[in-house]
Amino acid sequence: PAELVADFFAHAGTTLLACEKLGRRCVTFDLDPLYAELSIRRLEHFRNSGRTGWQCANPFIQAAP
Repeated sequence: PAELVADFFAHAGTTLLACEKLGRRCVTFDLDPLYAELSIRRLEHFRNSGRTGWQCANPFIQAAP
């Protein structure tokens, strides 16, 4: 768990959230300030609610025949 993960194309922050869930340190970068803000907001939302923001009311596994 002491590993450091670097993500140079952070976009929506999925790698950041995965590291948070796994207890790993993470450094992310994105040239677009909108994506940087989005990943910060997703991390804050995850820390407050435990949800990543991508959950669906009907997960694929349950909906598939």
